[in-house]
Amino acid sequence: MKRFPDKFTTDFEANKKVVNNLIRTPSSKLRNLIAGYITHLVSVAQTTESGGAEGPETEAEGAEEAEEAP
Repeated sequence: MKRFPDKFTTDFEANKKVVNNLIRTPSSKLRNLIAGYITHLVSVAQTTESGGAEGPETEAEGAEEAEEAP
């Protein structure tokens, strides 16, 4: 991903084709595993950039917010 950051997207099928063109894998299962992991990483990176991933809230924080609600 560091060498080809513009080639990968959040589309698994497109990433599968890119992985197939960039490296030779001994099996389609391994290729799909790599493409799925890359898809996950790109998706997480985009979510983090947009500010959508703030992390899971703890039970204590959730309970405090519930108590404050009227």
